[in-house]
Order: sequence, then C-alpha cells, then structure tokens
Amino acid sequence: MKHIKLFLSLPVLMAGIAGCSVEPEYYSQVSPSTFFDTQDKVYQRMDRPFTHWAWAVGEGPRFNLNFLQECSTDEMLVPNRNGDWWDDGLYLNPYWHNFNPSMGFLNDAWRAFSMGVAQTWSAKDDLAEVDYAALKFDDPQKTHTEVGMQLQTLAAFFYLQGLDMFGGVPLYQSTNEDVKARATAQETFDFIEYLLKEALGLQANALDIPKQGISRPALAAASEPRLPERIGTGYVNQATAAMLLARLYFNAKAYIGTEMYTQCIAICQDIKDNKYGTYELAPNFQDIFGFSNENCKEIIWAVPNQNAKRTMGGSNYAYSLHYNTKVYLDFPERSAYNGFCITPSLDMNGKSYKLGDADASPNASKLGSPFAKYEASDLRKKLYLYKGNEQYEGMFIHGKLENPITGAVAYYDGGKEYSGTDPLVIVDQIAQLCPTKEYPNG
Repeated sequence: MKHIKLFLSLPVLMAGIAGCSVEPEYYSQVSPSTFFDTQDKVYQRMDRPFTHWAWAVGEGPRFNLNFLQECSTDEMLVPNRNGDWWDDGLYLNPYWHNFNPSMGFLNDAWRAFSMGVAQTWSAKDDLAEVDYAALKFDDPQKTHTEVGMQLQTLAAFFYLQGLDMFGGVPLYQSTNEDVKARATAQETFDFIEYLLKEALGLQANALDIPKQGISRPALAAASEPRLPERIGTGYVNQATAAMLLARLYFNAKAYIGTEMYTQCIAICQDIKDNKYGTYELAPNFQDIFGFSNENCKEIIWAVPNQNAKRTMGGSNYAYSLHYNTKVYLDFPERSAYNGFCITPSLDMNGKSYKLGDADASPNASKLGSPFAKYEASDLRKKLYLYKGNEQYEGMFIHGKLENPITGAVAYYDGGKEYSGTDPLVIVDQIAQLCPTKEYPNG
C-alpha cells in the first residue's frame, strides 16, 4: 500500500522541442494542508471509505461475494438449468469448493476488502494531521478521537471480511508502510481483535467511539428529512464495534481453531443490556426486513438507502428468482434470471435428502435441506406475499405463484422450459425442467 509514483518518458522525436523542460509545472494543487479549511471537509474525507463500504456490502461486488459466502455452503447453489448457468462449471465450483485465481468473484472479494482497507487508512493518515482547534470544533480532541476510531473500526470490518474469505491477509495501519507479506490467520484475528477492543475502550489507555451516532453539524442543514441518527448516517458506533467483535468470536473456531462462544455471548449480552447504546430485539422478522426498518431498534449498522437512491439488492433479486416471478410480485419493471436457489430437500423421486426421514433418499445427509428444516408453523416458511401498505408475510417463493390480491398468475414460459400454458409452481425438489423424449410431459 506504499505510494509509488510511475513516470513514463517519451523520446524526443522533433529537434524543435528538444529544449523543453521535463519538470512538471503545477497550475493548481490540493494537499491536506490546503484542503481542510472547513469542518465539513473533515467529514467529506472521513466519508470516502464509507462510500466504498456501502458499495462493497450493498452494491458492486455483492453478487460475486454471494458465490464465496453463500454458494460455498450446503444451503444455496446455482444449478445447471438445461444448459443455462453452466459455463464450464463456473457457477457450481463454489459449491464443490473448487477455486482458481482466474475466477472473477475471487478478484471482487479481494478488491472489496483490500481497497476498503487502503481507503480507510488513507483517510486516517490525512485526518491525523488536521488542526481541529483551528477549524473551531467544539471539542477538538474529542472530535479527533471520534473520527480516528470511526475509521479504525471500519478498517477492522474490512479485515474481518478478508479473514472470513481468505484467512490470513497482509496487515497495515497506514498507507505509508512498505508492502508486507501475508499474515497468518491467527495474526489477522489478533489484529482485528485489537482494533475493535481499542475502539471499545477495552485496551489500556484506549480511545473509544461514540455510543450512538456521531456529532456532525453539517447534517443538520440537509434539505431532506434525516433518518434516525442511530442508523441513518451509516457511521459506526460502540455497538457496531461490539457486534463485529462478537462476530469475530462466534466464528473463532473456524478462523483459528479455538472456540470463543463464551466471549461472544458476553458481548451480545452487553449489547442487550444497553452497555453500548439503546437497542432491543425486534418482536418479529418483518420489523428487521420490512419497509420501515429504519425504525427497528434491533438494527445496529445499516447502509443508508433514503428515497431509493441506492439500488441495494437489485442484482440479488434479479439472479435469485424465476423469469416470471415478477408477475406474482406485481413488479413488472424488474427482470429476473432464474439463477440462485436454496438446495433442494427432495430428490427426483420425491424422497427426502434429510437424514432420519422415514422415506429418505439413499443420498440423505445431515447437511442441506434448508427449507425442510424450518418448522411447519414457522411464519417465515409461508409463501411471500405483499399485502399492501408496506405489509407482507412469508419469506420464501414457493408453491403455485397465483397472487390472491391481484389475481395475476405467473406462467412457466421460460423459453427453454414449457410452452407457457401452465401456472408456475416452485418446488423444493430436484425436478425435470423441460420436456424430453423420455418424459414428453416433463
């Protein structure tokens, strides 16, 4: 991450310009000493790595990151659909844990975390030299501390992403350091733990971050309505750092081979006890994933998406639903590509893949069958239905897609499947997708 300047010199081909100076002449120049002349510019610089964070977790590489973190599990995959989504096995490789450096989603995953680290430490380096007193901040030292710890916590988040996907990674605390070799998973784990503990004031002589929200006067003058300060800005606070530390401990067994569930539980209990701000568990999952979730007191950290300015989740919607699901959802302007799905619970003969079932498949396993493992009474298992007025039920798309409110029926008509005369039925089963000579009716 050390800054390297490359200069390309061209041979002089015309004698008439042989005497020209090759020294650069600057007509304007911006440096930290000249740029930071207002309080708002301090926050502008701090915001830059947060925009990368929003891109990394909500847009840009999100589709490709799903291949690493979802389609490498026993719960989700992108199956070969009669030739679609095959691409020489590309989309099934994560499921079988076959990886090679030429896979684009690996590059996206590395870029998402490593660029975030570089952006964050670059901003911290610049802001470390700011004279907060000269810019007339009410509490210069407190603001300096808050800004630094915001960025340090964000760096810890990016490193946690790197650890989760790649194990040990190169560790930096500044963009002025020389290029480093890859650290071990244990060293990376310890580094993330240190960054987060310092932000939470759990280290000796540690600095901390605000409990909830960060004081930013410029936001008060915004012309648009503000989301709740607790989550609306996308900034981090103590609960964010605590949540990230709990997540680190929860996965410690996978990361470093040591169980740390006791430490994880303790931090989660501290969050519930309002040690790091005021939060409470939502009474149902619709509050967390609903249309007005900015009011949900369980959410700790969220990418701002005010007035639909950020098209989060669009790519995941498009790639996880059948082509004609949009008819059932009454969402005609959106396309879908019939890609992602959860792993099936039944084989082609209707036998269960779930180990222990009475009529189990010969290939039954304790893994997989995610939909079948939900209790029948679980409200999330109902067919998803938007009921109007920002109310919905269910979480999965399954069964016959006939909307009881609009009366619209989604038909197969997928081009490579059926003729379009049959209603679309989504099944939790390995199924024949198109007619064949052996099975002319599907």
